[in-house]
Amino acid sequence: MPENFFVKVINPKHIRIKLLETSRMSLEASKVYFNLMVLREEKSKLVTKIKSQLHLMMSLFTELETKLPNKELLHSIDSSLKKQEESEKKKKKTTKNKPSNSEPLKKESELDALNDALALIEERLRSLD
Repeated sequence: MPENFFVKVINPKHIRIKLLETSRMSLEASKVYFNLMVLREEKSKLVTKIKSQLHLMMSLFTELETKLPNKELLHSIDSSLKKQEESEKKKKKTTKNKPSNSEPLKKESELDALNDALALIEERLRSLD
């Protein structure tokens, strides 16, 4: 039995084209994979950088919390809110004769109280600077 070492290729140009296209597609896939690996590496570097910055920020925030006079600030806000409530009660007594909706007034008064407390905090922050 004779051994065939050669096989006749029908239309060799077509087969060469297909082989080259396959090589090109595998190289493109390798290129995409390489770009993906580069992006993953950049992502991991950014994640570690963000984690370190977050850790630093948390440590600075805790240090800031220890140095701020929380009790005095809260006490002053409470006292200013009490004063505002007293003044609002006085206003309500004078405006009892006038018919009005109490619910929108309550919402506005709460909003005003919050705005005043915010203004007080901002004023204290400006005085610290």
